[in-house]
Amino acid sequence: MYTTNSFSQINLIRNASFEDTLGCPFNVSGQYGEQIYFLEHWFPAAESPDYFNVCSNSQVSIPQSGFGFQYPNSGSAYIGLFTSLNSNSFPNYKEYLGIALSQNLTVGVKYYFKMHISAAFGGVQGLHTFSNNLGIKLSSIYYESQQNPLYSDNQPTAYVDSIISDTTNWVPLYFSFVADSAYQYLYLGNFFDPQSTDTIIPFGFTGSQGAYYFIDDLCLSTDSNYCDLILSSNNNKDDLLLSVYPNPTQDILFFQGLKQDVEIEIFDVLGRDFGIKNIKLNDPVLDISSFPQGSYLIRSVNSVHKSIIFIKF
Repeated sequence: MYTTNSFSQINLIRNASFEDTLGCPFNVSGQYGEQIYFLEHWFPAAESPDYFNVCSNSQVSIPQSGFGFQYPNSGSAYIGLFTSLNSNSFPNYKEYLGIALSQNLTVGVKYYFKMHISAAFGGVQGLHTFSNNLGIKLSSIYYESQQNPLYSDNQPTAYVDSIISDTTNWVPLYFSFVADSAYQYLYLGNFFDPQSTDTIIPFGFTGSQGAYYFIDDLCLSTDSNYCDLILSSNNNKDDLLLSVYPNPTQDILFFQGLKQDVEIEIFDVLGRDFGIKNIKLNDPVLDISSFPQGSYLIRSVNSVHKSIIFIKF
């Protein structure tokens, strides 16, 4: 006689795309991350992570927010947090977000995790820094910003060592680990101290507040294929991929990756609209010589989830 442990194919992270809401966020979170409590199941675990939704008309609106320009990977919402802060007054400032898993983890079982991140850039927050070390931490302890905040201890469950600087696309991160305890909670953020965290500021930018990342579409499962299956079913983006060169540029932008004529909208980092342009497949060139110096975002009208940042010098 023998017994087996069976694990159903489920996502252990509830409200994994941040769509189940108790209300619309009306501003950036205050000291203890109170806006996160508009989300079902999620809670602020340290400082003040933010909740972004298309319903808002404040600094946490979508696509243009106080932290830059980005559409959701899917749906109408995502969250954001600081992984590094350029402040002598708060040198170890980190923001963490937490959730109770729908089931405790089983010791000795291998789990697979996936999430999508995009680097914030510009906005009234003045974000021009990117960092490494964004990751996850599993725990049996409930941490909460005001009562029992989580602090960095250089001991994440998994993290990405490279610096993610893509402000245009949603970058998928994959982790796997074997549970060594019956963990109940999952936390998101950078769990390393400043001495163990690398940051970069793109050439030509100064005075950045810190490194900040948008996060969307998470999954934790015992099935290595399950997360790809459910997240791909959530994602209905057009396959149209645009890129431009040279970048930065002074006068002319060339487009590549076009399959047809495409209409684009151009915004600066403050959200000011520079109009709709028609890019021809047989002449994929845009004259930006009259544009003021600065950073701009190109959004394809035909494919609203795809966007490109370029710099005019």
